[in-house]
Amino acid sequence: MSPNPGSDEALAAGCRCPVLDNAHGRGAYREPDGTPQFWINSDCPLHGAASPVEPPPAPGWCVVHGHYKWCEHNGGVMGPTGYEAPADGRKGAT
Repeated sequence: MSPNPGSDEALAAGCRCPVLDNAHGRGAYREPDGTPQFWINSDCPLHGAASPVEPPPAPGWCVVHGHYKWCEHNGGVMGPTGYEAPADGRKGAT
C-alpha cells in the first residue's frame, strides 16, 4: 500500500496531495470508526485517478414516447428499478 497522502514518505515518492490539509499524512478528518480520510489531488501519481472517469452514457431521443429517458426503443435495458443504461456502456440511439 502507498504511504498516506501528504506524508513525508509520500512526498519523497512524488505525491502531489495537500500536506497541511492532510495533517502531514495523519488525515484530514476521521470516520466514526477512526479510519483517516484524506484530500487527494487527482494529478498525484501515487493517489490520483489513473485515468479520467467517463460519464455514464446518456439516453438518446425515443421517437415513440418523445423523451430522453432510457426505454426499450433507444437501447435501454430493464433493471431492478426500471429501464437503465446498457451494461456495455453503449450510447443511446439518436
